[in-house]
Amino acid sequence: MTDEELFELMAELEKRSETLNRASPTDEVFPKIVLTESAIERRFPGQMLLPYKEWKNRPDRLTLQ
Repeated sequence: MTDEELFELMAELEKRSETLNRASPTDEVFPKIVLTESAIERRFPGQMLLPYKEWKNRPDRLTLQ
């Protein structure tokens, strides 16, 4: 999985989590967010998701939403 694909997955999971009325034990979204955050942190140690946040705020990406 490329960095771009990983960031796209995280953005999609964030969108899905925002549409949930409330969390339930059967929701898979939040555990997937935690796993995806961990994968990003392993690729970019010590950066506290900064590469993802920068990607998310890129001007070329903002026009695609």
